[in-house]
Amino acid sequence: MPSVFDPPLFTGREETRAARTLWAVLACLLLASVASLPAFEYMAPLHPLRGLAFVGATDGLLVLLLAATRAGRTRTVSLSLLVLAPALLGFLAWGSGGLSTLSTAGFLIYVAIAGVLLGPGAAILAGVVSVLEGVLLTASAGAGWGWRARLCREGCTSCGDKALGERGAPPGAG
Repeated sequence: MPSVFDPPLFTGREETRAARTLWAVLACLLLASVASLPAFEYMAPLHPLRGLAFVGATDGLLVLLLAATRAGRTRTVSLSLLVLAPALLGFLAWGSGGLSTLSTAGFLIYVAIAGVLLGPGAAILAGVVSVLEGVLLTASAGAGWGWRARLCREGCTSCGDKALGERGAPPGAG
């Protein structure tokens, strides 16, 4: 009995190649997502549910996309990934402190994946979406939206962290 986690195999050679490439990308993303859970626990030990919710939602979505790939819906899955990835990356960047975090490196990976799966036109579109999302993240930080901006103003009320200084450094830091 075939599993969702088995690489797809179809009658057409090109269809099988495209599905296996997509399957490999999705499997690597699933593995990276599962492997990132300890990093979430390390970065925010007092907020474990935040990382667990993000990883759980991402993993659930990736398993659904793997199942759809096995069903032969490679184009639909590729387009879904093109639409859903920037939303997940933006949420991760916004929730972890904005553009200055490591999560923004995911946008480069997103553009590369779009180019591999859907061609140069999709890579250009993904690049434009990434730039627009970067502008949105910058504007939201400037407007004081997001948990990091709130932390800088008043301190974290749920865990007792002290408010950060004007430049984002802890009070008393040089």
